[in-house]
Amino acid sequence: MSGAILLAALLILLAFLPAPHDDARLFSDGWGAESFVEGEACSPGDVAVPQLMPRPPVKATAVDRTSLALRYLTWGLLLPLLAATALSSRRVWVCRPDLVIVLLYGLVPAYLQWSANPAFVALRQTLAGVWLQRWPMAESQIVWLDMISVALWHGGGLALGFAVWSLVAAAAALSATDRVCVARSLVPLGIVILTLGLTEASASYLRGEGVVLDVLPVLRATALAAGAVWSAVAGARAMRPLPVRVRSVAAVVLWALPIGLALGHGWWMYFEWTGRYRV
Repeated sequence: MSGAILLAALLILLAFLPAPHDDARLFSDGWGAESFVEGEACSPGDVAVPQLMPRPPVKATAVDRTSLALRYLTWGLLLPLLAATALSSRRVWVCRPDLVIVLLYGLVPAYLQWSANPAFVALRQTLAGVWLQRWPMAESQIVWLDMISVALWHGGGLALGFAVWSLVAAAAALSATDRVCVARSLVPLGIVILTLGLTEASASYLRGEGVVLDVLPVLRATALAAGAVWSAVAGARAMRPLPVRVRSVAAVVLWALPIGLALGHGWWMYFEWTGRYRV
């Protein structure tokens, strides 16, 4: 409760603080372009305007540094920590294990992927092509297509989450195990996926500060491997072998499918779709 209150207080404080300069940095100065092109240079007329104008590097003010520090603390550290603590608590996954699985294995990957997955771009282009052929829209209304695309994408993530819960329920039925125990075994890897996604902004902040992040892929791979091993050990303890071998194998396969989906998400997000704007 105290952590949630602290998070709310920081969010309120950030809402009142002015936004820092785009080129401001918390730990260093001298960022930003050293020159710029005057806008009037592109306008018609006979007046000679210098095209290249000098601009001094940005030096962050005390307010800029305070705002950046609170932003890093809130989004990069406090929010991931509180989210992981809340979802891994016994009260949450015992009362509503279905919602925890739907969130960790459905909505969270969909939310993290929609700005990076090429499939979302294909969905948006397909929707725009089908829609605009039948109902032309003004340029100012195109934003509605973006909103519909995002809603469809997250709806697909919600459907995937319920499909994963169905796999959990089927694995529990085949192994004569309580659904809560089987669902609990998937929570560690789901928490790793959530934490890696929420700390992705922290990696961008640190790279913006000039920090070398060569070790980041190793840390992410280690976290994914540790989460998968933890879930595998918990699943092996939760599902008891049955006399009927076919049912036991089917239960393990159904339980392992969400693990494979989560590891695939981690691979594509942090080792395949990384680039200039994503680290």
